[in-house]
Amino acid sequence: MLITNLHVQNMKASDMWDLERIGIADEVQTFSKAVEDQLVQEQFLKGLSRYEDGRYCIGISREDQNYLKFLWWENNKIVEFRHKRVVFGVTSSPYLLAAVISFHLENVHAKFEIVAEKLLHAFYVDNCVTSVDTNVELEVFIQQATAIMADAKMELRMWTFGPEQELSLQNVEPISPVLGLQWDHIEDSLFIPFKSEPIADLSKRKLLSIVHSVFDPLGFVVPVMVPAKLILQEAWATEANWDLPLPDELQSRFSAWYHGLSCISQLKFERRIGYGKRDSWSLHIFCDASKNAYATVIFLRSESSGQVYVKFVAAKSRISPLKKVTIPRLELLACVLGSRLAKYVVTALSLREVPTYYWTDATVALCWIQREENWGVFVNNRVKEIRSLSKKEYWRHIPGKLNPADIASRGCTLQHLSQYGWWEGPEFLKASPEAWPKSEFSPNEELIAAEMKKKIIVDLSVKIEKPEWFERFSSFSKIVRVFCWMIRFVNKLRKNFLWY
Repeated sequence: MLITNLHVQNMKASDMWDLERIGIADEVQTFSKAVEDQLVQEQFLKGLSRYEDGRYCIGISREDQNYLKFLWWENNKIVEFRHKRVVFGVTSSPYLLAAVISFHLENVHAKFEIVAEKLLHAFYVDNCVTSVDTNVELEVFIQQATAIMADAKMELRMWTFGPEQELSLQNVEPISPVLGLQWDHIEDSLFIPFKSEPIADLSKRKLLSIVHSVFDPLGFVVPVMVPAKLILQEAWATEANWDLPLPDELQSRFSAWYHGLSCISQLKFERRIGYGKRDSWSLHIFCDASKNAYATVIFLRSESSGQVYVKFVAAKSRISPLKKVTIPRLELLACVLGSRLAKYVVTALSLREVPTYYWTDATVALCWIQREENWGVFVNNRVKEIRSLSKKEYWRHIPGKLNPADIASRGCTLQHLSQYGWWEGPEFLKASPEAWPKSEFSPNEELIAAEMKKKIIVDLSVKIEKPEWFERFSSFSKIVRVFCWMIRFVNKLRKNFLWY
């Protein structure tokens, strides 16, 4: 038996919840993300070293070397060794590669600073993807970038560029893979690779694999993927086994959708999105929702030599949850999705100085975003996030028939999407800003007020009935004296009388 004394003097009852006050210390320490990043950076720099030939290596502290043991056969016996440097293939390798490249590029010679800054934002693991404006810039970039990385014994090779044909450096195949997509650098266009496979006896496992085999990170065919996501949601709702065939109705619907993807690789999307000076650029985010899904799509508008260009940038969709959600709430979720995607695009493409416009045909969601009211938890949290990512003055109303996000929220076939010309953006963006929609709308005030925070008023007034004898005394002290005399009288009676 173990007995311990946790007695603490001069302590309130509420202090018993404080473990440190009663002698139990919690060794777990929590830090903010900024502090954690600083600690990781310090640890990284402590282990970083460089050989005479320029190569970098990451050393491992002595107390951590036991986690990287390996066995070696020598002289007919097994010898135990420990790595003193980080080896390739551990969990932290991608981070360390990016950290070493960033450290190297941030400490280059002053004459290479411009190219190093471009390289810093162009690397994705060990792939470099960027763009330049002229052929001269291209040749300078290749020469300086190669020299910068060669200083760290990192070889940049397999250069591919386009669409110019007369460049003397061009000596590659016309089509190259770029981060999961295919790039035709003669036409300077992107397309989605697709390889058909048999789908007989479709199970949940096979369905999930096929749907995710269509790799479309930018969202070129988001409207086409919505029907497949809905089928996937229905398949999960059946609670069928992973490898058992799905119901025939789901299999036939998915088969019809899948056969419609046969020509997806024939669709080519122009890589370049901006023309002219950035002063003429503007970013337009459209949001919409239906009962089945909600979506957002972003276009970049630019002007050059008196011509207006509207180019597709990115799109994203989400399936509505199985638990039914009202259409106004789904419209608000679409606005949240648009705000998040816009922040990502602005950061990735360095468009912070470019004017941004948010468009939605949801009058109720628009009022939630623009009005200063005490909304309920669901609406308030999402409005708060939208306002943290955008300004409420940037949000505008657009008629539903002009909203290009409408088709992305409802879904369609690939053939219909091609005929619709979805990637060209709405026609009104090609006009001057004065001609853009400025529609007046009358929101449903009942739907708006339904999401206001409920107020509960409780009446805690208490009516106290005063007894008659209480009113006979003028003060509390007099009442006490009278009661004392009464108790004294009763006690004397008990002593003087015998009770039977």
